[in-house]
Amino acid sequence: MKISLSIKIFFSYSHSDENLRNKLANHLKIFEREGIIESWHDRRIVPGQEWSKEISQHLNSAHIILLLVSSDFLSSDYCWDIEVKRAMELHKNDEAIVIPIILRDCLWDSAPFGRLQALPIHGKPVTASKYWSNQDEAFTCVAKGIRDTVQQIQNEVHERKARIIREELRKKELKRQILLSAVGAFLFLSLGTFITVSALNRPPDPMKDLQKAAQNWDMYLAEKSLEKLSISENQCYRNVALSIQRLQLNRGNYSLNYLEAYQEYFRKRDGCKFPYFSGKDQVPFEEAFPNQR
Repeated sequence: MKISLSIKIFFSYSHSDENLRNKLANHLKIFEREGIIESWHDRRIVPGQEWSKEISQHLNSAHIILLLVSSDFLSSDYCWDIEVKRAMELHKNDEAIVIPIILRDCLWDSAPFGRLQALPIHGKPVTASKYWSNQDEAFTCVAKGIRDTVQQIQNEVHERKARIIREELRKKELKRQILLSAVGAFLFLSLGTFITVSALNRPPDPMKDLQKAAQNWDMYLAEKSLEKLSISENQCYRNVALSIQRLQLNRGNYSLNYLEAYQEYFRKRDGCKFPYFSGKDQVPFEEAFPNQR
């Protein structure tokens, strides 16, 4: 169904029924004034326009196609072969609603549109005096039926617009969530990269690393008593010095800072000095322990 501000109505009729078509158009005029509908028929074609092209264009763009049924309408080759055929195709594809308007008595039940709900109610012909006191009563019934169909189409149009808006909002929300997730992931990775780079670029902390070496010293003293093993104090210092050497190889050549920090740490902790790297006797590690390289 096409979406429009007003509902387009196409009149398919025989020119023999033009007078009845005009009466129906008068009953629908109030809807045109309210902007609810836009009606069109072939008498709207102006000189110079190609009539078949204009009819086809308005027929294909209509929301409602009114078939003004009479014996003359059924006998018209153009109405039957062109307008009725195309109208039923549009109706079948849900592109338009076809409403038969029974103007005069005729055998229309077997027509392609015979299964459709017709107007006036129960398919009573507009001109049949046994059903209506006058034609205005019949056309009023037709106009009410057309108004109900117009309102139905408008409700469908509004619902479709609402669905489109909801779908657009859903897509926007989904895009926003994806964007937020991407930004969050980017910030998380950036923060992780920053922390990693900062950790790699952070200068070594000699005191912290020497505390790890001292833990090795303490574990050594706890597990292997000096008295039981009769190991010299210098040998214990050598074990700590070897830990220092491993730290130096892993963290870079910061031997002077490490050794100074080592002496400061043990002086504060135990009040002792490292004998090979204290005072005037300070020598490089390789010369102090030539066999431990």
